[in-house]
Amino acid sequence: MKVEIGELRDCLSLDLQEQAAAIIDKKKNDPNYYIMVWSDVDPADSNRVNSKIFTLPENYQPPQMLGTFCVHVDNKAGRINSLWNLPLDIPTWDVTDKDKPEDEVAESGQRMKWAIFNN
Repeated sequence: MKVEIGELRDCLSLDLQEQAAAIIDKKKNDPNYYIMVWSDVDPADSNRVNSKIFTLPENYQPPQMLGTFCVHVDNKAGRINSLWNLPLDIPTWDVTDKDKPEDEVAESGQRMKWAIFNN
């Protein structure tokens, strides 16, 4: 059965919602924390998308990396605040800012290699 891109997107988002809800429910009595999601095309099979969802303590500032999105869970206030959503295909050809945000994203991503590639 061939899956259309819209159906795939819906399935991935529903799966992610279920995983995030399970994490939030399990950690409802914990201190504040971050939930970070990383996704990329599998290097061995281009028809497969690898995703990892993990939590980080509040005292660890998560890095901004392409292919991630991150939220801060504030259990004291009962809020979830979206911090960023950086897809893999951010256009960078028209960026004229001398600070080069794509370089900053790549550099900060180096700090998360242990979590993403540690199976």
